[in-house]
Order: sequence, then C-alpha cells, then structure tokens
Amino acid sequence: MRPTHFSGGVTENAISPRFGVAPNVPRLKWTFRASYGHYYRPPPLITASGPLLEFANRNNLGFIALHGERDEEEQFGVSIPWRGWTLDADMFRTNASIFFDHNNIGESNLFFPLTIQRAIDRGWEVSLRSPRIARCAQIHLASSNQVARAGGFINGGLTDFSNLPWGPLDHDQRNTLNIGGDLTLPWRAYASTNAYYGSGFTNVFPGQPYPGNYLPGPTRFDVTPGKDFGERFSASVSAINVASRSVELDNSVTFGGFHWNNPREVNVELRCRFHYSSKTPCECAARPHVSLGRPSAEVLRDVFRLYRTFGFDLMYLLTTPTTDSKCVPPSRLWCSASRRIPETPCADPEVVANPTLHSGIRYGT
Repeated sequence: MRPTHFSGGVTENAISPRFGVAPNVPRLKWTFRASYGHYYRPPPLITASGPLLEFANRNNLGFIALHGERDEEEQFGVSIPWRGWTLDADMFRTNASIFFDHNNIGESNLFFPLTIQRAIDRGWEVSLRSPRIARCAQIHLASSNQVARAGGFINGGLTDFSNLPWGPLDHDQRNTLNIGGDLTLPWRAYASTNAYYGSGFTNVFPGQPYPGNYLPGPTRFDVTPGKDFGERFSASVSAINVASRSVELDNSVTFGGFHWNNPREVNVELRCRFHYSSKTPCECAARPHVSLGRPSAEVLRDVFRLYRTFGFDLMYLLTTPTTDSKCVPPSRLWCSASRRIPETPCADPEVVANPTLHSGIRYGT
C-alpha cells in the first residue's frame, strides 16, 4: 500500500495497493509469478502561462489543468528450467486513465504535455537462454508482441477540446525479435553477435510514401569480437548495423522531426585494469611472496563489522604496509585489526589451526 499526496497546480491524493506472489514447484523447479498494482504518476509542476498561453490561444487551442496519471497493471509469468536451458514467458496489461502524452502547436517546435482519457498497453513476452554448448557457446532469444492504443477526450494540458478516435499510439510496434550468441574462442578471444527485427512503428501518413498503417520493419545485425591480453589488458571492436541498412523508424510529429536508424557504427575499446590481482586471500596466504592487492569486498565487509563492534581505526588497517610487501594471512589480518598490532599472530587455537578462517566474522558477530 503506497499513499501519495501531490500539491502543485492541482492538489491530489492517491492510494496505490500492490500485490505480488511467486510460488515455486519443488520437483519441476518451475516458478510462477503474478502481480497486481495501482500506480500514480504526478503531473508536471510547471504549466503554460504568459506569452506561451497567448500563442496557444491564437491557434484556437487551450491549456487546461493537468492531473496525475492513474494506472492499473497486472502481470503473469512463468520461468521453466530444463537441462540448463531457461524458458521465461509472461504477459502484462496496463489500463491507464488520464494518460500522459504530448503534442506540438501547428508545425512549430513548441511541445506541450497533454492527457488522454484512456489508454491500454498489453503484451506477451518470451525469452530463451541456453547453457554452455561444448563449453564455448551460449545462445539467447527474446521475442515480444505488444499493442499500445489510446482514445477519448483530451482532458488535460494542450487541447483543442476534441475527441480522439480509438487507435494506436505513436510508438506502437507490434512485434520485436532479438536472437544472438556468445562464443568463447581459443587464445583468450571471444565474440558475440545479435540480430534484431522489428515489425515497424505506426505510419502517421499512409501512402507518403509507405502504404499501410505501419512503416517498414527495421532489421539490424551487430557483432563484437574481442581478446584479453594477460590479466590487465583487453581489446574489442563493436560493429553496429553491419549492413548499414537505413529505415525510417518514426514519421509522427514529435521531438526532432522524423527519425531514421543510425548507419553503420564501429567502436573500438581498449581496457586496462589498475591495481588488479587475480589471487584470492587464501591463495595469497599459501604464497607469501605474492601481493594481496587492494582489499576485496568481503574483506571490507568484515572489517566494518569489526568497526561497529570494537570501534578500531579503519585507516590503520587499510594503510599499514606489510613487512617486505608480503601477504598477511586472513587470521593475522583480523588480529592486527582487532588489537592494532600489525602482524601479531592470533592466540585463538582454532584460528591458528585453520589460517583461512576469517576470525573477523567471529569477532564481529
């Protein structure tokens, strides 16, 4: 339950109940999930006034108070593992009242928010991910079918006091598909690919030049090869839209005019890891001449547990160098922290018998 109070151009109160459940079938290991909830989206704090409002009035338009959007959403899904494969499917439906959108005045670049009486967004999604195939390859697939429609009176913001016919929203693309894979190659090289298909967005101007109610569907193929050089350096090259296929994505009257997809893009990445150590604390304790490097997240977590319990100086532990740049086993590290004496062996016989035991956890709990 989420209460919301909004005070701006209008004053509104909303109560948003939300519920979700995710039962698991033990033997099959299937996980079902379902959720239901209400959501409140507050309106903008600043509205049109002064010369902007006068400009709208000269174009036979008005600007009325904006109220918050109220959504009702329900979702159902299932996740099915099978021999390393994972299939996930779900459906959702959102009913919106006082739906937020925007529109411009004539052919100008002045865009104003508005609200539409009702909108529905519903869709079905499915994804599939494989296990490691031959220890070097993994494939994935994701598909979606979604419909977004709206209609009714313009009941807030910029309006000509008309009734919109029930129809698709600007960015209503019915079907999308992504399929790709990751490949591990010899000599620490790797490659990943992805193919994308979309059925096309709404065609606002049928016959100019594309016939039908939807624009041509965009397709794209991307590829990224790369290689690691040792533990610290790596390089990769990413090619996006390899075929450099140009498609008009959107011809609705919106921000920045019509939209086309980007031509071929090639990006080169060089990466260097500073202060990098591939050795774990236990490996470092077994090899005393190997530097431990920077404290790991687990080490810092346990150190802060000690700090909350005993209040010792954290900077003493993090800045005190070890003798001859050698490693300090975890047990000696925790004793040094708790007693503020560097490299003092612990008196706890259990710790001495097992030097990999993180005695800091025992002290901090």
